[in-house]
This record gives sequence, C-alpha cells and structure tokens, in this order.
Amino acid sequence: MALRVVLDADGVFLCERPYWRTSLATALAVLGVDGLPRDTFRALDRELFDVRSAQQHVKAIGINSNWYLSGALVGCAREELVRRDLSESLSRGDVNAAADRWSAALAAYAESLVHRCDGSGSPVDWLDRQPWFEPVIPRFQQIFHESDRRFDITPRHQVLGDVQAKREAFSRLRRNGVRVCICTGRGQNEVLEAIRQFELTDESHIDTLVTHDEVDAAERATGQVALSKPHWFPLAAAVVGFAPALDALKNGGSLRAPDGERAVFAGDGMADFRSTANARSRGLDVGFVLVTSAALSKDRVDEIRAAEFTIGVVPRFEALPDLLAEAVR
Repeated sequence: MALRVVLDADGVFLCERPYWRTSLATALAVLGVDGLPRDTFRALDRELFDVRSAQQHVKAIGINSNWYLSGALVGCAREELVRRDLSESLSRGDVNAAADRWSAALAAYAESLVHRCDGSGSPVDWLDRQPWFEPVIPRFQQIFHESDRRFDITPRHQVLGDVQAKREAFSRLRRNGVRVCICTGRGQNEVLEAIRQFELTDESHIDTLVTHDEVDAAERATGQVALSKPHWFPLAAAVVGFAPALDALKNGGSLRAPDGERAVFAGDGMADFRSTANARSRGLDVGFVLVTSAALSKDRVDEIRAAEFTIGVVPRFEALPDLLAEAVR
C-alpha cells in the first residue's frame, strides 16, 4: 500500500521563531506601540516566547496560525488596565514586568475565547469577526516581508534544528517511496522560499502543497470563512486534491483517500490534531503523528497519544521515516 505523508511546516521542519517575533511586532504596531528600541523589542520577544512560552496559551486552544497569535496579543491588550500596565512597564524599560503582564493577560484571554465562541465556531472564527482584527493580517505581512521596517524580525526563515538532518529525512522519505505533501498556514511563496533557501528538498519531490493561498481560494469560491486548520479542508486538499475537497465543501459528502493509499498527517500542534479528527469525521481515513513541541502541555500530548488514530509520537522530524516504515509493515 502506498503511503502519503502530509507535513505541517512550522514546528515540524521549519522554526516558527521568526513568526512569533513578527506576531509581537504586529501587535505592538496595531496597538500603536511602535517606537521601542531594538534591544527592548528583542528582549520582550525573548521573554515572552523563549522564557514564558506565551505562544502555548493560544496553541492549547487550537490557534495554529501566527496571524491569530497576533490577534490574541492585540485582543488581550485592548483591555484598558492591561494596556496601561504594558505602556508603563515598557516606558520605563521594565521588560520583565511587561512580559509577565502580557503573558498572563494572554492566558486569560485564550481561556475566555473558548467560552466566547462556544457553540458558534472556533476562536479563529471569533477573532475573524472582530472589527479591530481587520488590520492585523495586512500589517503582519507588511512587517514579515519588510515593507514595514520599524521592527527587526530577521532572520525571516529558520530551520528547526540541524539543516542537514532535515535534508536527509526528506531524502529518506522519498527513498522509502513515501509521497510527501505539505499542509501549512504559510503563504505558498513563503514556504517555498524557505525550502529553497535551505535546500531541504527538490520542489518536484513535493507531491501536493496546500497553503494559505489554497484556503483563501476555497473561502472565496464557497463564501465560507475560517477554512484553515483546525478545519478539515486543508488536510483533505492535501490528501484527495484541491478540487475534490472543494466539491465536498460545496456539496457535502464524504471524503476518501485515493485507492491503495494510506495517509498520515505529521504535525506539532492541537490544530493539526483536530484537523485530522475533523477530516476523519468526514470519512477520510488518515492517521496522525505528533512531532513534539514545547508549546504543548503534557496533558495535551497525553490526549493526542491516547487517540485511536494516533500512530505515534516522535521527538523530531528526523525520527519520522523510521516510525512510518514500521507503521506500514
């Protein structure tokens, strides 16, 4: 039986670190706090994401896209007391106090999002509907692509761990006859730019690439919103193809992998896991492999490990070829 492995990008073979930094820069810009000295900005970035793992708060509720990490950072800081405390801390250069306040506010805000959207979609749906969220994505893209240079977010791309080890893992998957697909919330140009920069694999070796571009096209074609992960659509498009997945969106019906093929999604977050569960609820027979991430709590890892469709848990992408070779014997 042929094997198709669908890979998330960030947290699997690419590092999300530049995107977290861009999320912080975006939030500061949208909030009007864009005159921070470079050293202060870099210190706040480090304290929020490396020391306090603030990103874990939103990943735990299924927010995978860093656009919506930006939105959550803005949303929690729109509260008057939080905004005042952040402004006072940053004005006196107290980065630790600012990071403590923002991380705690983000944790409370993430919990509140779950209740606010209860029965009416996901936290991503809720954020999309807020008028104040409208400038977040355009500003994020301006900062990341350096048309807005008020914040230094370099380097724009990083590989997660050893570059040569990642190249070899891609090669081993191909040598084992695995059809390699990528399903990411990044734009197509962004993920291909990173793959080319680090020479991770030949583009011709990517069987299917599903990015934000395909999700945006599906949303425009159907009038539906919030089709990014954890929705089933991106994963389904990677497994069955864009047109059949789009048809399922328009007309309903179950999804089915190509005959004689087994599909596995390898991701690092709850949005990836839930996307797999949602695709399975539409009839798509797809398994899940967790590439462990510091952004996931032990309880979340245990939840994923216990799911009947979880094939295994690996510490890094390099361990995936061996796990898949064992799983399909």
